[in-house]
Amino acid sequence: MNKGVQILLARMESHPQEFNVLEAPRFQTSPWHWIADPLIRRVRDDEHVPLCFLTDEEVTILFEKLMSVQGDAFTRRVMRQLLDGDQTPVEVDANDSY
Repeated sequence: MNKGVQILLARMESHPQEFNVLEAPRFQTSPWHWIADPLIRRVRDDEHVPLCFLTDEEVTILFEKLMSVQGDAFTRRVMRQLLDGDQTPVEVDANDSY
C-alpha cells in the first residue's frame, strides 16, 4: 500500500474533524480538500480519473474511511439537534467535526 495512503488513514483516525465534507464551506478550507474531492470524483467514475497513481483498492479503502468519518459526524449532528431541540440552532464546536 502507498505510504501516503497509510499516513492519510492514520490522520483520518486521529483527526476526523479535518475531513468533514458534510459542511462544505468549512471543508473547503480544510488542508485535506485537495485529496478528498478527487477521491470522491474517482469513486463516482469521473471521466478524468483523478488520483490515477493510486490503485482501486487504495481508493476504496480511503473512500470507506472518509465515509465512516462522515457517518460519525452525521450522527453527532443528529444527536446534537435532538438534544438542543428542534428550534435551537446547532452551535459548531471548533474541535468537533460538526
